[in-house]
Amino acid sequence: MQEIDACQTIHTEAFTRDYAAHLESRISSPEVQMCGFGSLPELVRAYFVDSVAGTFQDPITTKEGIARIFENRELIPAVLLYRNLEDIEGPIPGGEFLARRFVPGQGISTPADWIQAIDQFGFRHKLSEVDFDTAITYPKSLGEFLVSMNLREGLLFEDGFDEVVEHKKQEHKTDHIAGACFEIPESTFPHFEPEQITRLQVLQTIGFDLALDDCGAANTEALFQTLVEAEIQLSTLKIDGKLTASALHDQTALKKWIEKAEAQKTALIFEGSYPELLSPQVLEALWTLREAIGSTVPWYTQGPIYTDASREEAMK
Repeated sequence: MQEIDACQTIHTEAFTRDYAAHLESRISSPEVQMCGFGSLPELVRAYFVDSVAGTFQDPITTKEGIARIFENRELIPAVLLYRNLEDIEGPIPGGEFLARRFVPGQGISTPADWIQAIDQFGFRHKLSEVDFDTAITYPKSLGEFLVSMNLREGLLFEDGFDEVVEHKKQEHKTDHIAGACFEIPESTFPHFEPEQITRLQVLQTIGFDLALDDCGAANTEALFQTLVEAEIQLSTLKIDGKLTASALHDQTALKKWIEKAEAQKTALIFEGSYPELLSPQVLEALWTLREAIGSTVPWYTQGPIYTDASREEAMK
């Protein structure tokens, strides 16, 4: 496979322009200039596409501070793009959207600064509504594009779950959601309560896809088995970054998850994580493994893919 920097392909740049157009109503020209950029696409490329590290830290510890985030609509999703392993430089099929707080003149801060306070002061419901808005509106603006995001604990625990679903369906005049996927992170759901399984089934009924995130980490095998037994049809298994990197040496555990995907006919998404950034070497190993197995399900990567030179630069 050719050594490329997938961050710089024409399809990545095309997506950046489309996403910037979508965010024009959220980020003004003066705010772009305050952040030191000459155009909105430049800002979006630096902050919101395949680059989700924070540029500043501002821990929020008060209820008033969290309320202000929602009142000012400061949460804007950044995107880790998916790429088809068979056509890395080809069209972008989708991406994972991760909420980031945008403050003009400072840039973006990560959930580490505010997620604990959101839980502490009872704003999980509001964050779930942001997720629903993202899931329902972004596919319409970006065309054939899979929008995925983490399924937050609040969404399945909140008493207002059904009301949120119905309200969003009415607000956006739809009975069916297409092109949107909720990811089930093992760090959030160490196990499932019966009511949560029922709510997952509701999400599927109205058209959301479901994916199991972080496959290979901690208790994901047990979660997978629970979902299979509950007849929850997963659309995707997302392979943990460290397990993805194991394609370069011991592939035993990785092959087990590939076998699960084949048996369930689910797509595979291979995540990159720091310091296990995706590289051409990892892609080559995955491609060789896919060919050797004769896999028939789709294989995708998630996040930036670096040449040796750009990887070294990114790790500084």
